[in-house]
Amino acid sequence: MNTAQLYNLIDEFSGIQQKALRRVHEIFGMPLPINLSKWLEWSDYFYYNQEKKVSDKIKVFPHGFGVAIHTEEFSIDFDFSQNYKVCLFNPARLYNFQKSNNISTGFTTEKEITELIEFELKAGRIITPDYRNNYYVKD
Repeated sequence: MNTAQLYNLIDEFSGIQQKALRRVHEIFGMPLPINLSKWLEWSDYFYYNQEKKVSDKIKVFPHGFGVAIHTEEFSIDFDFSQNYKVCLFNPARLYNFQKSNNISTGFTTEKEITELIEFELKAGRIITPDYRNNYYVKD
């Protein structure tokens, strides 16, 4: 098991999440930090208020508990947590993140990531804060 590769991928994912949130803040004036309640209120506004446009250089797709953000620099999809935990991840999102951003990790399947997350979850180094199959690294 290569847990070091998993944590490197999580660190990259978390770094891009932070960058993506700064972009959302810069473009839309979303106050930071963002929790799930604030996000749901804002994303509802985003859907119905046509004044807010996204440029050709950044595309923001709010969806339920999260957001997908695509720029010339990066592509990421993640959910928000009620307790302001921003660095949430799950196996599918980590796998898609590495693929869409051409990050070399050694993981060739989502299943490999899932197995490592489950191993780390049992060891208590990764925590799930809610019921939506999201995780974060224990502080």
